[in-house]
Amino acid sequence: MPAASSSARAAFTFSTSVSLSGSGSLSHSDSGITERTAASNSFSGTVSVTAGTLRLIHTASIGNGAIFIAAGGAFEVVKTASTLFMNKVFSGSGGLVKAGSD
Repeated sequence: MPAASSSARAAFTFSTSVSLSGSGSLSHSDSGITERTAASNSFSGTVSVTAGTLRLIHTASIGNGAIFIAAGGAFEVVKTASTLFMNKVFSGSGGLVKAGSD
């Protein structure tokens, strides 16, 4: 049986509060939304978004590595406090979105 392609699946949102650790890599490559809600972690690897949206509810939930956003991908940060600070290296031609109230 052939594998289903991303375009054949319905859009979805996956939300997780699991803390990440280590220096590997995190990749989001499906058309849906992955929502990271963990308030902290010790992840120091790189992040790649090649399709869909990787949404952060807390800026600390993504660690310290560089972030690559390909065309067709989006990286969204939901502002939940009066100050939003991210010391990250971003690259790629995808979307970078700040959501939430000022």
